[in-house]
Amino acid sequence: MQIRVLNVSQAAAENRLDGALAALDALEKDLESAAGGGLVSASRYRDIEAALTAVRAEISRHIEAQAAAASTAKAAAVAAEPPTADASGAQSQPVPPQPEEPAAAPVPESAPQGPELPDAAKDSKGKAKGTGKP
Repeated sequence: MQIRVLNVSQAAAENRLDGALAALDALEKDLESAAGGGLVSASRYRDIEAALTAVRAEISRHIEAQAAAASTAKAAAVAAEPPTADASGAQSQPVPPQPEEPAAAPVPESAPQGPELPDAAKDSKGKAKGTGKP
């Protein structure tokens, strides 16, 4: 029976909770048979039965916690999905965002007019003859 208890412990440690419960059920049946056949004293039977009950409760808590986590994850996934159809069967369309109206561009002020240059100066603009130019 000790090996069977080890199997239950290993299954629970490996997160095979359904397998652990199945092994626990089989162990309890064998304990009943052993006690009925006089192979286990009444005192020992009660101790083993109490331990198995505690193990079953712990495994059940883990299973319930996993189920609650899976339910929460599923609810979060459903909430994250966009709606596909309303009650009448028509598909809802997302409302496109309205474009913002562009702000009016400021009108550039005209550059201040400087003094009038003589014609000779106007013709020479951009034709500077500096050093290093051919």
